[in-house]
Amino acid sequence: MYFGPGIEAEEKKEFWHGDLWAESPLFGQDKITINEEIYRPSEFAIYKENGNQRFGQIRSIVSVNDELQIKIQQIYTYDELPNNFHCHSRMNTRESQLWLVDQYLEESSIIASTNEIVRKIDITIVRDSTIITDGLFIKTILYKNNGHWKLRDATLDYMHPCEYSVLNPPPPQYNNL
Repeated sequence: MYFGPGIEAEEKKEFWHGDLWAESPLFGQDKITINEEIYRPSEFAIYKENGNQRFGQIRSIVSVNDELQIKIQQIYTYDELPNNFHCHSRMNTRESQLWLVDQYLEESSIIASTNEIVRKIDITIVRDSTIITDGLFIKTILYKNNGHWKLRDATLDYMHPCEYSVLNPPPPQYNNL
């Protein structure tokens, strides 16, 4: 049996080529150390893309040509939103509100090498309107329907498997298995 990072492949032929395997804390690689900091799937990070720093959510740790890399779901700032979403109320929250790009869009994720990861960052996905946050937050998901950009509430979105899976380590007597 294979228990390791998901394998990023052009043509998905095997189960471990898929996102479910790579994102699952049961099968895929559940952490990676970069510059003495541990990163896990579902955490948020700042990464470099074309010389610019961007926000993203770590979806998985994958193997690309036998090198561990990070699959990142993109997060947009106000300035990166399509123009039809620019409005006064969003502009007022531009310093703290971010928009997660739907994971099923082709343009939603990138594969980043470990040297493109800058640092971890705290971002809250607000799925409950009673939660108040004073830091960076995401309330809506940016997606496409019939080629048109749309927004949906984060409560209508999926959760990363690490957000609802609880793994308990085996008892100490079984650690050598």
